[in-house]
Amino acid sequence: MAFACLHCGKSYGSSNAKTNHQRVCGLELALANEREENASLREELKQLRQELVKANARPTVQHINIISFGSTPEITETMGLRLVQQPTTAIAEYVRHKHFVKPETKNIRIPNKAKNIAQVVKDKKWQDVTKCALVEELFDNALNMLDVHIDKVESWDRFRDRLDVSKVAPERQTRKLYQEQLQSIEHTIINNQ
Repeated sequence: MAFACLHCGKSYGSSNAKTNHQRVCGLELALANEREENASLREELKQLRQELVKANARPTVQHINIISFGSTPEITETMGLRLVQQPTTAIAEYVRHKHFVKPETKNIRIPNKAKNIAQVVKDKKWQDVTKCALVEELFDNALNMLDVHIDKVESWDRFRDRLDVSKVAPERQTRKLYQEQLQSIEHTIINNQ
C-alpha cells in the first residue's frame, strides 16, 4: 500500500514517512509562494519609488511676504455682516478671517501658551509683545470693525450692550462674557498659527 503526499504527490511506503514529508513539503511550498509574492512586491515597490523620485524631482519653493501687523487689509463688508449674525463667535472669527485665512496675513502668533508673550510681525521681523495687550487690541479692533453693522443686526446690538456691561463690571462673574471673548481670541491665535 502506497501513501502519497497531498502537496507534491510523492509516494511513500508508510504513513509515518508520508506524514513527516508532508510537514516539510507543505512548508516548502508555502515558502516558495511567499518568495514569489515578495519578489513581485519588491518590483512594485521599486517602480513606485522611481515614480516618487520623478514626481519630487523639482521641489516647489514659495516665497510669502508677510504683511506687517497693523497693515493687514480689512475683511469685506459681506463677511462682516455674515460674522455679526452669530454674535458670540463673531469677534474670534473676525480675528481668524483677518489674520489667518491667507498665508501673507499670518502676522501674529503665541509661541508659548504658558507665558504672557505673543509675537507680531513689524518691519519684516517678529517682535515680542505682551499677550494680554495684543488680545485686547485685537478685541477692540474687531469691535470697531463689526460695529459698522450694529444697526443692521439686532442680535449684534444686544450682544454689544451685554459686552459693554461685562467689560466694566467689577464682579468676576459679571465679567465672564468679556473674559470668554478674550479667551476665544487667544484660542483662535493658538489654533491657527
